[in-house]
This record gives sequence, C-alpha cells and structure tokens, in this order.
Amino acid sequence: MQDRFRNLKAGMNALTYSAPGTISANKYTELLLADPDNYELLHASMFRPIHITMQIAFGDQKDLVGAQLGSSYGAYLLFLQEEMGMKGMVGIDVDPIAGKYAEKIGVRVLQHDARALPFENASLDVVFSNHFLDPLYCGIIDAANGLSAGSNCPSFFRDVLKEIYRVLKPSGIYIMQNELPDYYRTRRSYLSPFSSAEVYPPEALLLDPMLGYIAVLQK
Repeated sequence: MQDRFRNLKAGMNALTYSAPGTISANKYTELLLADPDNYELLHASMFRPIHITMQIAFGDQKDLVGAQLGSSYGAYLLFLQEEMGMKGMVGIDVDPIAGKYAEKIGVRVLQHDARALPFENASLDVVFSNHFLDPLYCGIIDAANGLSAGSNCPSFFRDVLKEIYRVLKPSGIYIMQNELPDYYRTRRSYLSPFSSAEVYPPEALLLDPMLGYIAVLQK
C-alpha cells in the first residue's frame, strides 16, 4: 500500500475509472429526493477522493465486501452498486430513518453503532467514511449532548478504530475522508491498533487537491 502511495502519479495516470464526478448532476435527483424533508441531497461526486483511493488500492475488482460508516441514506453506495457493479457494500448509520430511506432507493443501510459493527472478524476488504471521525464534528456532538466539547472523542475514536481493525481482512484498508489526516498523523496513539495513517504526497494534490483530505489505515 505504501509503495502505491509513493508512486501515486504513475498509478493515477494509468488509472481508468468511472469517476463519481462524471455523473450527471441530476441523474439520481428524483430518486434521492423522494423524501426531501428528511435529508439534503447528496451526490456521489462528494466521495470522489474515496473512489480514487479505492480504485488505486483494488483496481477494477467488483467483488469487494465493505462498509461505509455514517452512510446516511447511501448516495455513494447507490453509485457503487448501480454504476460500478459493486454489490457487496453496506452502509452503517445510527439513524433508523436513513435505513428506511435507503431501502426505498434500493440500498442496504443497517442501523448500528460503529463501536459494535455487525460483521464477523476479518470479513471486510474495505471500510470508508466521510466526516465520521472528524474531531471537530465529534466536539459538536459532545456539546449537543451536554458534555464538554471533545471530551468523549478520544474514547469514541479508539473504540471505532478497534472495531474497524477487527472486521477488516489482513491487508484490508480503512479510508477516511475529511477527517483531518494531520490530526491523526501527529497523534499516533489515537490510531491503535493501526500503526500509522498513510496520506497522499504533495505531488498527488496537483492532480486532485481533494486527495489532501484522505488518510488510509491498513491492517
């Protein structure tokens, strides 16, 4: 995995993929806004950095088994399923409405706490999330629950990462987007039982600046 990141420019130049950003902005609008009072419209293009990272790591492999944490109603999962032919992805969200709405659009989202994932040991190829383990977001949630902002974040992070590590297959990866990679890179104790977080080198950001929001943890 590290070698692929260090040789990222060559890897991206050789990459052929159907990028989320190429989806027509209105392609799924009618479907995703079937119940607009519940959710803002999410486009798969928001997950482009995760998508690029998955394709660099796994190529065109269609039979991956994985999970998106904090998936909401599964806009990116719908893209993976319908456009990429990846049927083995499932969403995890604590909101019961997310699961019901996902069912309407044909996506599987399970109502579960990420600290107790409903998967067997070493059963997933990949886990990914966007803004799920963001320390700033966690602080807002703490404050909303009457706690000091950030007071519950360290234990929550560690519990979630332990669960992710448990369910990943050997060499499986966790892809984090918009979750402050530098924060984790300078606080390695937060990453346990993972040993480190890989981030894209500066030259990769010239190809796609959004890759700067990605960190990858490998089991």
